[in-house]
Amino acid sequence: MYDCIIVGGGIAGLSASVYLRRKELKTLLITLDIGGRTNLPKYIFNYPGYDKIEGYKIPLSVKEQAEALGLEIKYEKVKEIKKHDDYFLVNNHSAKTVLLAFGKAPRILNAENEDKFMGNGIDYNIVNYQRYKSKKVAIIGAGNSAFTSARELNGIAGEITIIHRSEFKADETLVNEVKSFCNFVNANVREFKGDNKLRHVLLDNGREIKVDNVIVNIGFESDNSFLNDIVGLNDIGEIIINDRCETSEKGIYACGDCSSVPFKQSIISAGEGAKAALAIYQYLSGSKLKTDWVH
Repeated sequence: MYDCIIVGGGIAGLSASVYLRRKELKTLLITLDIGGRTNLPKYIFNYPGYDKIEGYKIPLSVKEQAEALGLEIKYEKVKEIKKHDDYFLVNNHSAKTVLLAFGKAPRILNAENEDKFMGNGIDYNIVNYQRYKSKKVAIIGAGNSAFTSARELNGIAGEITIIHRSEFKADETLVNEVKSFCNFVNANVREFKGDNKLRHVLLDNGREIKVDNVIVNIGFESDNSFLNDIVGLNDIGEIIINDRCETSEKGIYACGDCSSVPFKQSIISAGEGAKAALAIYQYLSGSKLKTDWVH
């Protein structure tokens, strides 16, 4: 059993995981992707300590820090949270506490074997540019996100193919730029194929495309249906929390974009994640935190 399960791999959940692991709490983070919406801007200009930094580098560095401290990560979609006598069940994982740190999650395709290759060949944003160096990359989507991903990987990936099932929805200038170096396939994805590594994408026209990596860029969705009224929400669907990140259900905490805290900014989410982790530590240990800087 885990001391805490974190739902969400954005900067809020990742920051919390560092604090939880430094307190030696057994922690599992469940997510579809790493970084969340902090990855979206190419550069961030208002994160303390940096005049300018590529968006994806902030959560990636926190992930590496947390993993070095012993964080476990599982790439899967959270389908349910159930309360038992003195613990919670998140999918089939049990924990004494739960930290809800999800924001808008990437929309998944629901293609066959998609869950098998999540985080192991299938990404939902560009996590680390060097991962795609000289690789065959398929990008799924028809909007600005898909075409921006293609543009960002131009000169890095060995071959880029955009798989789309509708007319292009991206800005015309962006489409024209990407057309100069990208392959295009108009089809639906039926199945992802491979052994322990993603090898092929099977399309609904029977064609198979050989790939090393796939990036699914079909938008985001704010789906909190898995909560099933286990915590209180406000009138716009945010999880109501107090100043200690506690929800209406004892043992469940929330932070980041899914919570009722105003101003959805990466730096605020990071701080809220740290605060939630300290509150969870205090709840589990029954101790009083010292009001000093050695936490």
